[in-house]
Amino acid sequence: MARASSEPSAGRRRPQKRLRAGFRMEIAGDSYYHSALLETGTRRHHCRVRNHVRPIMNTHTNFRRGAAALLLVMISGMALAQGDAETGRELGYTCLGCHGIEGQRNAYPSFRVPRLGGQNREYLEVALNAYRAGTRPHPTMQAQAGSLTDDNIADLLAWLTSFGEAEDTATAEQVAGVEAAQICVTCHGADGAAVQPAPPVLAGQHADYLVHALRQYKDGTRSGNVMAAFAANLSAADMELIASFYAAQEGVTTLNE
Repeated sequence: MARASSEPSAGRRRPQKRLRAGFRMEIAGDSYYHSALLETGTRRHHCRVRNHVRPIMNTHTNFRRGAAALLLVMISGMALAQGDAETGRELGYTCLGCHGIEGQRNAYPSFRVPRLGGQNREYLEVALNAYRAGTRPHPTMQAQAGSLTDDNIADLLAWLTSFGEAEDTATAEQVAGVEAAQICVTCHGADGAAVQPAPPVLAGQHADYLVHALRQYKDGTRSGNVMAAFAANLSAADMELIASFYAAQEGVTTLNE
């Protein structure tokens, strides 16, 4: 590694970089930086901390100590981000008033409230954040999510995902007789297992809720992803066919404590 000097240099000095086990140290001027990168599944976590340059004889030791400290901090943060299922259960008690009753209906417009048991974490997180931000319309859900902190959401997700994990397993062959749904299995089917961010699981969902969601994508009430463009060309009959196809499959379930 190039020696670091506290003496000012002429012109701009290019940082010297050293890679080791996912960590990096950059020396620039009178400072050095520790960086660390962790990958968990499809997620990447990056952290960078600035320090003053120590004497040259201690630089390597400082790097190792700083990298280890960064790793501990990042792992601790990731553990917190996973949330606590028991705390989430307490927070989610009111959720069971709708999502824990099979066939419970939304007052207006009338549709059965969605099944959440087995739904994937990524979609649930997106939905809760959208309700909290007010970008997804539903007065009751906006009121419920409006006061949630990031930690609250992490705890709720830990609880909700404790009900198991459902999957969309439909294949192109299975949907061959349902023309309107043939493109759906690209994401909501066996071929969509690697799609990121993970789309919601549709298998087992109430048909009337799926129709309601498709109508919202079509009229622009829900927006912000590829579904708005897809739903724009769907007829009412198409929506019913797609919804019936997925509702008939085994998948998500009503929350049941």
